[in-house]
Amino acid sequence: GGRQDARVNLDASALALPDAVVIDNLRAEATVTDLLGDPRFSGTARASTVATAVAALDNLDLDAQGSLSAIDVSLRAVGESAYLEKPFPLAVDAGASISAGGEAIGVTIGSLTADFGEEQLVIEQPVTIRSAGSTLAVTGLAATTLGGRISGDVRLAPGSSEVALDVSNVGLDRSAVLTGGIGMSAKIDRLSVRLSGPGARPSGTIDLAISGVELEGDPAALGSLSGARLQVSGTVADGFLSLDARMGNVTERPVTLVLNNILLLSLSPFAAESDHGQPIFGQLVAETALSDLNPLVAPSGDILLGGYADIDIRIGGVGGAPVLSGEGRITDGAVEVIETGTVLSGLEATIAGEGDRLTIRSLTARDRLGGTVQATGWTDFGDAASNIDIALNQFLAYDTDLAEAYVSGTIGLAGPLGGPAVSGDVTVRPAEVRFSEISTAGYVEVDAIDINGSGQLPPEQTELTPPLALPLDLHVRIPNAFYIRGYGLESEWSGDLRIGGTTADPTVVGTMTALRGTLDLAGQAIEIGRGIITFTGASPPDPLVDIEAVAVTEDISVSLIVTGPASATDFKLQSVPDLPQEEIMNRLLFGMGRGGLSGSQAFQAGRALALITGREGDLGLVNTLRSITGITGLTVETAVDDEGLPAARIGGYLTEDVFLSVTRGTATGSGQAEISVEVFDGVDVRSSVTETGDSNVSVNFEWDY
Repeated sequence: GGRQDARVNLDASALALPDAVVIDNLRAEATVTDLLGDPRFSGTARASTVATAVAALDNLDLDAQGSLSAIDVSLRAVGESAYLEKPFPLAVDAGASISAGGEAIGVTIGSLTADFGEEQLVIEQPVTIRSAGSTLAVTGLAATTLGGRISGDVRLAPGSSEVALDVSNVGLDRSAVLTGGIGMSAKIDRLSVRLSGPGARPSGTIDLAISGVELEGDPAALGSLSGARLQVSGTVADGFLSLDARMGNVTERPVTLVLNNILLLSLSPFAAESDHGQPIFGQLVAETALSDLNPLVAPSGDILLGGYADIDIRIGGVGGAPVLSGEGRITDGAVEVIETGTVLSGLEATIAGEGDRLTIRSLTARDRLGGTVQATGWTDFGDAASNIDIALNQFLAYDTDLAEAYVSGTIGLAGPLGGPAVSGDVTVRPAEVRFSEISTAGYVEVDAIDINGSGQLPPEQTELTPPLALPLDLHVRIPNAFYIRGYGLESEWSGDLRIGGTTADPTVVGTMTALRGTLDLAGQAIEIGRGIITFTGASPPDPLVDIEAVAVTEDISVSLIVTGPASATDFKLQSVPDLPQEEIMNRLLFGMGRGGLSGSQAFQAGRALALITGREGDLGLVNTLRSITGITGLTVETAVDDEGLPAARIGGYLTEDVFLSVTRGTATGSGQAEISVEVFDGVDVRSSVTETGDSNVSVNFEWDY
């Protein structure tokens, strides 16, 4: 008849529990006294390296003691979040009492401090949570966090429910926890929820005010979005939710949204049903300059909108079967994509609600030279699908210093809303790529360069969002008039390409073929006899190059052959009769073999060969300079100096307005350095100094007329 006690010890590792919980190491101890009388117990659990869907914990400590009807528990945990791209530190210290009797279970949280990132949540007083059958009650909630306060009491039961919740001055910009790391900031000035009545059909009000809505990005690009305000007033009548929302400080006139009977709410059990079969009504009204929407479209300023939008879209029908009506119009619209130089103007569009669909009845626009874009199509919300057709006619799709391309044909977007496929058949003609402006191999990425000695480094770049991976199926035809120019190359190409994969990881299959072309090598014109670039579908694209350029002199036929993948091409010279590469260059430039050359001529031929092959000499120096400096736009060019001898020029922008170039010929004293500074649009100052010490300063004026 003595008292019975029990003791349990547990050591475990690599535990895999439900809901993707993994514990690396766990040690637990528990003691129960008076098992057959009035049992009481105490226990501890120590876990390390605990992985869950929302957190990765370094340590988790749990202590408990009490009886079967009343237990005191303390919890401490340290780790970091696991549900955002950039984790933040977490720490929790809590104490609670748990009681049980019959069907009722009660938890009183006596203390709670939670640190997340640089923020903290602290409860001001004990919070009680009690569940008994189908009734759930939370009383005494009062906590401070994110610079504001949350308080409330909730009672949910089928017969009678009551919700009183208040949030004030909570700054979402103070933590990525609540914004999901999307780069948004805002402040909840006020949230008030008052609901009461039968659990399945409550009634009451909802009042929400948010201010300071902003997105991360260039402040100049954010424009009118800075300081935006959102106000929402809602009513719940016999379970049906209606909302009246107004967005201000974004456009000249507030954007308004009215939704009546949009949801049927139930508090016990909790549910929100849209398919309720009762009449609904909604209306979105907006009159705005499209430039006001630039912060929403591209906070970084990479896309700029212009023109005006007038929207009046309505929703009717019944819950579960909405009917769209009304229309939206864009007039005198404009779109500019900075990266590609694409510019659309005269954009006119009409979008209409037609039952389950939003239909693009018409969309037309033109580029700066008269090329056109037209589009029609629809988005079906009932089927969650879209089908949009775009027609291009000599549209200037790419227009930069590097290249320009005109595109004609059709492109379609069709499929599910979450990822429609992009397909089409387009012709590119004409097009031009200017190699002299294109950065070549040998670049390295550097963190920052302090050029002007200010000690201030450029701001840290915002991490780019991964592109949307839409399936691709495009046929690109290039019949002719695709020009590749620069570095002495003048050529015309044709091609036929198939682009597949996705927009995030495209693949290209097909060929580009040279129709004609010449390469100027140190004053000698070499004709392109064969030019084939084969795209094999590699990801990322790395086409195979097979190019042969031929020059014929009185006693020799010379071929410059470029082969291999674009990432590692091989250059070589061949001749008829067969001669070493150095000898080929000697005869090409001076019409004689090495034995007949002076020392200066032999040196010139060697340097010209290095310029072509890139294995040594000036090109080796250029690649070294690129690696060391990271200068944007660093280029190398072959040329002929004033004496008719081979020369090389290296140049690059130190800043947006400062260009430095160094020219070096093969003759003694032929070196020259020049720096050009643009002081105003069309006005620049140039200073040069030669290897022999001669210098010159000039002011240059340039106008377009």
